[in-house]
Amino acid sequence: MLGKVIEVAAKQDYADYIKKNIFQPLRLTPGDIDFIITDNTRHAKGYLARYSFMNLAKGFVTDKAVWGRYEGNWLHIKDVYVNGPSFGGAIGSAKAFSTILQDLLAERSTLLSENSKKLLYSQQKTRSGRYIDMTLGWHVGILEGVQYFYKEGGGAGFHSEMRVYPTIGLASVIMTNKTSFNSRRQLSNLDKTFFR
Repeated sequence: MLGKVIEVAAKQDYADYIKKNIFQPLRLTPGDIDFIITDNTRHAKGYLARYSFMNLAKGFVTDKAVWGRYEGNWLHIKDVYVNGPSFGGAIGSAKAFSTILQDLLAERSTLLSENSKKLLYSQQKTRSGRYIDMTLGWHVGILEGVQYFYKEGGGAGFHSEMRVYPTIGLASVIMTNKTSFNSRRQLSNLDKTFFR
C-alpha cells in the first residue's frame, strides 16, 4: 500500500521515485543498487541446504520454477523478484546499503531533514499508549543497553540485516546467500566489538 501511496502522491513510478530521491542524490548507480539485477556476474546465488526443513517445505511455499540444481549439499535458488519493488525491496551490495545508512547517521543528511530523522527514529505507541518495538520505518532493538533500529530482508536463498545505532554513530550491514542464516546473532556479535 505504501508503494501505491508514494506513486499517487509523487505522480511517478515507485522505483523511479526511489532512484531519483535516494539512490541518485547519494551517487549510487544501478550497478550498486537497483530493483532488478543489472549484472548477473556480480550477483551472488541463493542457496538452501539440502538437508534442511526449508528444503523439505519448499514445495509448499515456493513455485517449482524457482528451484535450480543441487550443487553438492546445496540447492541453488534461481533469481526471484518478490512482489514488486515496494515490497521486494532494493537489490544491492552491502557497500550501497552502508552508504544509505551513513547518510542517516550524518549530522546533515542528504536525504532527510532533521525533523524527518526524528520521526524515523520515534518509537510508535498503541492506542492505549503502550510503546511497541517499531518506528515508522524500523524495528527497535537493544544490544548491551544501546538502542538500535533494524530492518531484515532477503528472499529465497538470501538473508540480510542492517542496523543503525544513532546514539553511538554506528551502522552495520550483513548479507548472506543462505535463507536460514541467523543474521541477528551474527550481527550482534560483530557490533559488540565496536562498543568498547
